[in-house]
Amino acid sequence: MYFKVSKVAIQFEGIAHCLKEELNKDKESAREIDSIISKVDALSEELRAKRRQISLLEDDKAQLLSVKEKFDAMSKEKEELVKESGKLRKELKKCRRELEEVKGKRQSEIEKYKSAFDKMDELVEKEREAHKLEEGELRENNNELQRQIPVSYTHLRAHETSLHLVCRLLLEKKKKKRKKK
Repeated sequence: MYFKVSKVAIQFEGIAHCLKEELNKDKESAREIDSIISKVDALSEELRAKRRQISLLEDDKAQLLSVKEKFDAMSKEKEELVKESGKLRKELKKCRRELEEVKGKRQSEIEKYKSAFDKMDELVEKEREAHKLEEGELRENNNELQRQIPVSYTHLRAHETSLHLVCRLLLEKKKKKRKKK
């Protein structure tokens, strides 16, 4: 019996040894599985990070497309504004030419008025000279008349000629200008 027990004990030891080896293999497999699981977890986290980056890149892409669309719209608007400014420049040149024409016409009219005023000044000067001559004669006559009959200002105005009136108005105008100065 001892021999049988020892045979069984040896068999049990062999089985125990086999089981220990199997257990060690299982432990190694479990370690390998744990290592693989941690690698898979790391890769999963990396994949999530990459997906977030992709999502951010897609958002950036959408923003860039939006900016590109705005840029294209602004470029078109710029082209339209350049065309419009060209038209406005042409209109401005045309208006300037018309203004120069009007200035030329106005200048000729001003020259006409100046010559007319010069002629009027000459006539007024001649009228003054004539008036001075008449005034001298009138003073002499007036002195005699004053001695004889007193006359009112209204009466004198009633006998005023149109030439005397124009001359008097011009003189009054000059007096006003002198007073203002």
